[in-house]
Amino acid sequence: MNSVVHSITIVLMGVFSFLLWRRSPSALQKFFWPALLIKLLAGIALGLVYTYYYQANDTFKFFTDAKILAASARSDFASYLRFLWSGNENSPLWNQLRTVEPRSLFFVKGLSVASLVTNDNYWISSLWFSFFSFTGCWYLFIRLNTLFKAATWAAALSLFFFPSFVFWSSGIVKESIAAGGLCFIAGVFLLGMSRRKPLLFEWIGLLISVYAMWTLKYYWAAILIPTLITSLFLMYVIERFMIIKSRTVEAVAWISTFSALCIGVSFIHPNFHLDRLLHVIVENNEIFMTISSPGDAIHFDQLNASWYSVALNAPWALFSGLFRPFVWEADTLFQYVIGFENLVLLLFFVFTWSRIRLITHSPHRLIIYSGMVYVSLLCIFLALSTPNFGTLSRYRIGFLPVFCFLLFDQNPLWSKVLRNRK
Repeated sequence: MNSVVHSITIVLMGVFSFLLWRRSPSALQKFFWPALLIKLLAGIALGLVYTYYYQANDTFKFFTDAKILAASARSDFASYLRFLWSGNENSPLWNQLRTVEPRSLFFVKGLSVASLVTNDNYWISSLWFSFFSFTGCWYLFIRLNTLFKAATWAAALSLFFFPSFVFWSSGIVKESIAAGGLCFIAGVFLLGMSRRKPLLFEWIGLLISVYAMWTLKYYWAAILIPTLITSLFLMYVIERFMIIKSRTVEAVAWISTFSALCIGVSFIHPNFHLDRLLHVIVENNEIFMTISSPGDAIHFDQLNASWYSVALNAPWALFSGLFRPFVWEADTLFQYVIGFENLVLLLFFVFTWSRIRLITHSPHRLIIYSGMVYVSLLCIFLALSTPNFGTLSRYRIGFLPVFCFLLFDQNPLWSKVLRNRK
């Protein structure tokens, strides 16, 4: 019976994949199957790494809880549905679960559906989670190539072939769902910036993606959504009524709108209240520093819960979050991989820096502003609050594909690589 169920679920994934491939632009179809295969294998690899390498095994803890919920669905489906909708400590299932933290519980509820469908098979469930993440990345890939005609390889490398992003956005981890949602939201944003209206499925996907990302990674959403809304607002509203047409006025309008939106976001989640945010950053920093070896963390200069201290340490947080650990700071295989990635990013950044002044003349400058602000703010927040290199390498996938694309798109070094490839 198990083998039949497993075969059906795999065949179903194959059918969905084929339909997605057929509906994709013909010029991009050559990327589909290699990218999907790598994504699925990355999800399996993540499970193997957690099995044989990492002592912390959140992925299997989540799946154990998901199997408990799936078992309840088989015995009492109505009670299972009620728990998915409004399960709390009053439910008999509550005390059976190993994790009831809200974000983790939301993830486990979704995972229980996969467990139910795959008959409690971790590895096939992992394939489905990787597939979900891939669909979001593929949608963004199509949108990027529609808007940036010469950016096909830059987008492909950023979304499908950059090792740490592919690995940590695959399999049964919260980041796989959040990354898929992030990419779908970014894709709909690019659709709006090209002055096209989303279709019904895109509106539905957008709502689901925003809800999932806010629930799982609210700090990603708290920075991403204001940056995207700001650029859309400028393009559709402010530019129509702007009396003085200048880049300076446009920049001031962007910053003012974004700041107002961020203040609004600060009232939505307790950790973003202005009198609480800095304390959250410092408290998290202190926790990670106590469990990190001296050479495996970013060290800041007397970091404390004041805006002056955070502003003083922000440049080092930004640099370290983007480019560290260096290769010579690595002492494990994973750190060497991340160190090599960071070396590549630093090299591309050096070649890109000379073109920074050209951004204001780009017809896509509002998109670039959104990307730069999102990457910078999320990177600073994560590096300050999560200074451990190992943990940061996983958490930073929230901005990594955006950063990679900004560096690779029309970069003179990348252009040279492509010329040599031809």
